[in-house]
Amino acid sequence: MSNQEVIYSSLRVLQSPSESQNRLRPGATQRPGKTDDKEFSVPWHLIAVTLGIFCLLLLVTVTVLGTK
Repeated sequence: MSNQEVIYSSLRVLQSPSESQNRLRPGATQRPGKTDDKEFSVPWHLIAVTLGIFCLLLLVTVTVLGTK
């Protein structure tokens, strides 16, 4: 049998500046009804849908003008 070496490492998760400031201040309170994980999910989806519709309209416009 051969000797095998096992290497362990720790994983550090990057945080946004606002999250790191909240952890530094022990007296900071969180806003009720808001969770950290889903804070940006609604605006991100709204922006993605808006840009998708805009791209679809541009594609249809280019197609119609290209056929003329």
